[in-house]
Order: sequence, then C-alpha cells, then structure tokens
Amino acid sequence: MDFETLFQLKFSQLVVGLCGAFVSILHRKDIEPWLAFLLIIAGGLTAAYLTEAIAEWIHVTNEPTKNSLSFIVGLFGMKVTEVVFSLLDTIKKNGQTILNVAISFFKKK
Repeated sequence: MDFETLFQLKFSQLVVGLCGAFVSILHRKDIEPWLAFLLIIAGGLTAAYLTEAIAEWIHVTNEPTKNSLSFIVGLFGMKVTEVVFSLLDTIKKNGQTILNVAISFFKKK
C-alpha cells in the first residue's frame, strides 16, 4: 500500500501546501520555532485533505490548477489553524466559552 492510498491524499498537494504554509510564516518574527513547525505541518495537511474537496466544489479539474489551489489552501490554512489554536489557548487560560472568545477575537480585528 502506497502513501497516497494509505492516507487518502495526494503527495504533490501535501508538498505544495507545506510550501504555501512556509511562505505564510516567513514574515513572522514573533513566533517560537516549534510553533512555526507545527503551523507549517498543519497548513500542509489542511491543503492535502481539503484541496480535492474545494476543487470539486469550484469545478477545477486539471492538476496544475489543483496544485495552485493547494498552495493557497496551505497559505491560509496555516493561518486558520493559528487562529483556532489562539482561541483554544484563550479559552483554556480564561475559562470562557468558545462563543465569547470568538466574538471578542473578531471585535478586536
């Protein structure tokens, strides 16, 4: 059984998604190296697992365009993961509900 069959993803989309996540994190100077590593992995996995679904949803069929989509999903998937981690950390520290934390987070932006 090969990698793609075992994990139900395309290796090329994982690699391109990792690259998108890496580009997204390049401008960050205030982030711990271990968190940067985890966010890059999260962005790559997000791209690997969501690209096919998004491509089907927006009717993209050719592979080069799907790989471009993987890059974009990795780029933004890492940021979405970071926001979720931040929300969960705030909930843990303050004992607030998810809804209250989400509302206050978006009010700040």
